[in-house]
Amino acid sequence: MPQMSPILWNTLYFMFSLSMLFFFVKAYFSFLHKIKNPLNMKMISSKKYHWKW
Repeated sequence: MPQMSPILWNTLYFMFSLSMLFFFVKAYFSFLHKIKNPLNMKMISSKKYHWKW
């Protein structure tokens, strides 16, 4: 049992770090999307505005 414990803890730690990394990457991309979306909307609205005039 004590011999298996370090391997088990390493596996758990690896899985946990992997899931956390995935979560942070996902959150980062959603954050970028939120930042980029209003800018795109502003650009589209300005293009429409210029097209009208």
